[in-house]
Amino acid sequence: MKKPTPKKKGRPVNPNLVPTVSVSIRLTEELLEKLDHISALERRSRTKQIEMIVKEFVDNYRI
Repeated sequence: MKKPTPKKKGRPVNPNLVPTVSVSIRLTEELLEKLDHISALERRSRTKQIEMIVKEFVDNYRI
């Protein structure tokens, strides 16, 4: 007779998810309005727009 396999506890893990970290930034009202304007023009969420800006900065950063 087979031994029962123990059930996994916790939430199921989606293997397609990319590991991420959460960050907090402070923006002036002026910068936030400009970011919202750019996001609206490019039809992206504010979060996605910030991700793209950070990615571009990191890709172009020279050590």
